[in-house]
Amino acid sequence: MGESSVSADGSGRAGVVPPRPGAAPAAATETGAALTRDGRPARVLVVDDEPPLAELLAMALRYEGWDARSVGDGAGAVRAARAWRADAVVLRGAAVRVRTRPS
Repeated sequence: MGESSVSADGSGRAGVVPPRPGAAPAAATETGAALTRDGRPARVLVVDDEPPLAELLAMALRYEGWDARSVGDGAGAVRAARAWRADAVVLRGAAVRVRTRPS
């Protein structure tokens, strides 16, 4: 299975993280939430540097049938992407500033 990753260039632009192999939706719930090939709701990781906004979007996604979690910073996003194996990641502009090496 592929490895999830999160990165950004610090420019403030939202990034696109390709889905991991095998994560393509196979169906949808009545509310329109995607289901994976094994029939579970697709996992969506929401990343925003304003945690209440990230949680608000994650709550709306959960209400619609998605399996959603939120994080409020880049380091949390990297940890969550590695541990939780999201099928999709929603990044807001300046949300992700991650150092890959100590200064």
